[in-house]
Amino acid sequence: MASLTHPAVELLYNGRDVTADLSPYLMSATYTDRLSGEADDLDVELASPSVRDTRWLADWYPDKGVTLRMRYGYRDRLLGDTGEMEVDEIEIAAPPLSVRIRALSAGITRQARTRLGRAYENLRLSQIVDAVAARLGAKRAGRIDPDPLLDRVTQYQEGDWAFLRRLLAEYGYTIKLTENNKTLAVARADHLAEQDDVAVLAPALITAWRYRDKISDVPQKVEVKHHDTQSALVYGKDAATGEVKPVDVRRIHRRARSPEDAAAQAEGEAERHAVDKTALELSLPGEPLLVAGSIVRLEGFARLDGRYLIVEARHSISRAGYTTDLQTRRLP
Repeated sequence: MASLTHPAVELLYNGRDVTADLSPYLMSATYTDRLSGEADDLDVELASPSVRDTRWLADWYPDKGVTLRMRYGYRDRLLGDTGEMEVDEIEIAAPPLSVRIRALSAGITRQARTRLGRAYENLRLSQIVDAVAARLGAKRAGRIDPDPLLDRVTQYQEGDWAFLRRLLAEYGYTIKLTENNKTLAVARADHLAEQDDVAVLAPALITAWRYRDKISDVPQKVEVKHHDTQSALVYGKDAATGEVKPVDVRRIHRRARSPEDAAAQAEGEAERHAVDKTALELSLPGEPLLVAGSIVRLEGFARLDGRYLIVEARHSISRAGYTTDLQTRRLP
């Protein structure tokens, strides 16, 4: 963690740098970066000392649908970047005159919400994802592995976005739209765990923390069954050993289209349970390197030491300073 200097904020409105214009009025800016399917958001609060300042109601009125982008961090250091976000909500109040602008990273279009009924036959999971992403006007980033061949998947009068979230959740993946809906980011905890740690967090660096460990209702192994009508066998994967074999159990809780699909679903479900088992919330001085999807290592906390996946990072900069709040999950 680098030594702290003066916090810095740069704002771009429709691609134009408006930092110099807005800095005298900027009260706070908060960026929330999420790993899951929820949109990232940016809240900017501005104020004017005079209620007679009408520029906010005229030339400076922030139109809906335009883009807002923030770079944040410390002077003389590489700044974090929210990417382009679409202005979604505006609030103006007085006295004193204040303006709040809220922007979202993923304005899900009407087309994405339109309910569709479709069937996908004899396609790999990645092929289905890429086809739906193309309809959303996005390209997939992130690998899909395992990538089972699926005999039939049905989109039951669902919007494309809702369908993708449901389908990929069965295999332990999270998805989000980034870069103003141009990229569909697909991730799984075990894939993200392959990257290097971005920071080592010791007690002296943390201002507050809270840890939760779910002891009960966490399965030691997960099995998803597939009934093969040709051989009258039922297949299951033992999440502990990775072995796929016929088992004498016929109760099926979720449809698996093949032994390969059963194994992929079991692996994803086991991964989800392992990651959701623990949660650690942290507050610390602002650090732009800490973003959703990156890994931090905890040291100096005895049994809590280990690697943690950031699932949400909130960066708050105000005249009081810069802080970062993290929600993390412990990697198994």
